[in-house]
Amino acid sequence: MSGFAVVLDLKGPAVDRAAIARLRSFLEERAPGENELRQLGRVVFARWGAGATLASVSTPGAAAEDPAGNSIHVALTGQIYRDARGDENGAAAWLARRYDLLGVDGIRAVNGQFSAVFWDERSGELCGVRDQIGTVQLYYYQDDTRLVCSSEIRAILALPGVRPASDPHALADYIFSGAPNGGRTFFTGIRRLDPGYAITYRGGSVSVAPYWEIDFNYHRGKPDNVLAGELAELIEDAVRLRIQGAPVVGGQLSGGIDSSLVLSAAARQGVPTRAYSISFDEGGVFDERRYSDLVAERFGIPLRRETPRSSELIHYWPALIAEHECPLANAGAFSYFVATRLAATEVNTALAGHGGDEVFAGYRAQYEVGFGSAPWFAGTATIPTPTTPLSARVGRVVRRDGVRGVLRTIARRSRSNTLTPEDRWIQLHCSQTPAENPIISREFVRSLGNYSPREDYLADFVNAPTDHPFDRCYHHDLRTYLPVLMHQGDTVARALGIEVHSPLLDLRIVEFATRIAPEQRVRGMVPKYLLRQAASWLPKEILDRRDKLGFPAPTDHWLAGELRPWARSLLSEPRTLDRGIFDPDEIRRDSIPAGALWKAVNIELWFRIFIDQDREWRERARSIQTEARQRLNRQPVAALQERRH
Repeated sequence: MSGFAVVLDLKGPAVDRAAIARLRSFLEERAPGENELRQLGRVVFARWGAGATLASVSTPGAAAEDPAGNSIHVALTGQIYRDARGDENGAAAWLARRYDLLGVDGIRAVNGQFSAVFWDERSGELCGVRDQIGTVQLYYYQDDTRLVCSSEIRAILALPGVRPASDPHALADYIFSGAPNGGRTFFTGIRRLDPGYAITYRGGSVSVAPYWEIDFNYHRGKPDNVLAGELAELIEDAVRLRIQGAPVVGGQLSGGIDSSLVLSAAARQGVPTRAYSISFDEGGVFDERRYSDLVAERFGIPLRRETPRSSELIHYWPALIAEHECPLANAGAFSYFVATRLAATEVNTALAGHGGDEVFAGYRAQYEVGFGSAPWFAGTATIPTPTTPLSARVGRVVRRDGVRGVLRTIARRSRSNTLTPEDRWIQLHCSQTPAENPIISREFVRSLGNYSPREDYLADFVNAPTDHPFDRCYHHDLRTYLPVLMHQGDTVARALGIEVHSPLLDLRIVEFATRIAPEQRVRGMVPKYLLRQAASWLPKEILDRRDKLGFPAPTDHWLAGELRPWARSLLSEPRTLDRGIFDPDEIRRDSIPAGALWKAVNIELWFRIFIDQDREWRERARSIQTEARQRLNRQPVAALQERRH
C-alpha cells in the first residue's frame, strides 16, 4: 500500500483547494499516518506508504543565491539497485541529481523497478518515467486544467471532476488477450505509460516518448561457457544488490529453474534465507512439492507451504481486483498473492524468479512461431482444462453465426498450417475477438464500431526492432506479456507491505541477454539454454525439468465444479445482464467454458467495485488491506524501522 501522485495545474498559479482536500482525504484512507503532501505552487506532490518517497535537491549554485524556485523535486516508488555506500541522501535524491545533470537520458541506465515524476522549478518542466521492464505502474490523466501522474489509478479517481467510466476498447482487449493494449486502462481517459517511456510537460504541451528500447545488436564471438560464466556472475551480483542490508530474505519457491536459482544464490551468499511455496489438492502440475522440497533440502533453506482452496479465491477475489485496479489477467495473481502473503508473515524482503521465461526464452509459442517447431516441448506437461462438449461449442456458434459461421470456423482451422506468423501467434495466445465470441452480446460488439483488438495486441510483434522471427516473438513477450506478469507480482507485494525483488530482471541481465543471437541464447532450440548453463549449481533434476508451467492454479477446475453455481448466480443477476456485455441467453444456458467464465466474473466484479461503487463489494475488497494493516501493527518497532530503510 504505497505510491505517489503528482498534480500539475496547467492554467493557474496553484492547484485548486478542492483537489488538495480530496488528495488529503485519499491519503488518510489509503495509508493512515504514513503519508505526505507537498504544495509547490502549481504542482502538488503526494505519497503514501513506506515504499514511496518525496525528495528535493537544490541545483548547483542555487543554494547560496536563492534555493527557492531552483530545485528539482521527485516522487519515487519502487527500488533503485546501486551501491549506496557513503550516500546518505537516499535513492530519490540520487535520482533527482541524475535527472538534473542528464535529463531523461540519465534514466536510461538506472537499474531498478520503479516509477518516478520530476518537477524542475527552473524550467517549469515535469517528467514522469516508468522503469524499462514495466514492474511498477505509472498512469496519467489530462484534461483542460491539469495533468496528473500517479502510480495508482485510485488517486486519480479521487480528484474532483474525474468520474470512473469503463473503456469499451479496453474491455475488448481483455476479452481477446487478457489485458488492455495500446496504453489503455479499463478507465476512460486514464492512460498507462509503457515500460521504458517518459511523459513530459514542456512549454505548455505534453508528449510521450521512449527513453529506453530493447537492443538486438547481437555481440558474437564469445563461446557458450564464457557467456554462461559472465551470466552467473551477473545473477549473483543482482541478488547481492537486492538483499544488501536485509537480516533475512525470503523467496517464492516453486521448484522451477528461475525461483530455485535466485533463492539458492541468496543462500550461497550466506544470508539467512527462507522459502515459501504453495501446492493444490488437485495434484499433477498443480503440485510441485517434489521439486521445491529438493531445492530447499539441497541448500539448507527452511520451507513453508500452503494449500489454497477455492473458498479463498472467492474471499480474496474482490480485493485482488481492487488492488490491481483491473480484472485479473490470469490465475497467477491468486498464486502470487498466497505465496507472498505467506512470506510477509516472516520477512520484509523477498526474491522471485520473475522474468526467466521472458528474458531467456522459455515459452513453447516462441519456438513454434519463431523456428517453426518446438521439439524440446514434445511430450511436456500442459495445464489440464475441463472441456466443453463439442455439441455445446457448435451450438453456441450456430446460435450466433448460423451454419455458415460453423463452416467458416472449420475452414479457418483447417488452414492452420498456412497461417502467417502473426495469425499463429494470436492462435497460441488469444481468445476470440468480441465479434467472434459467442458469449459477448451483439450490443457490446456494435458499441466497438470498427475497433478490433488484434492490431494493438500485435504492435510489439510487428514493430520489433529485429528481422529475426524468433526475436519478434521474444520482443512481444518482453514488451507486452512481461509487464502484465510484473503488475501482478508488484501489486500483491505492495498490498501486503513487503518488498519483492526480481534479480533476473536486473537491467544488466536483460541487456546482456538481448544482445546474444537466438542461435546461441537458445542453442539447439533448448528453452533457456544459456540460463541453464549459468545455473550449474542447481540439482540436475531441476535443470532437466520439462513439466514446469509457471505458477498455475486450478481455477478452471474450480469454475467448472464447486465455484460454478456461485459464478453463474453472479452473472445471471439483472444488473450484470443489463450492462450489455454478455449474451443473456448464453449466460442462462450455463454452457460457458471455465476460461471464459474466469474473464466474465472478473469483468463483473470490477464493474461492481469501481463503476457501481457498490458498498457491499467495496467492503469485501478491503480484506487484503485490513489483514496487512493488522499484521504491520503486530510487528515490533525494529521490524518497521528496517522496512523503512
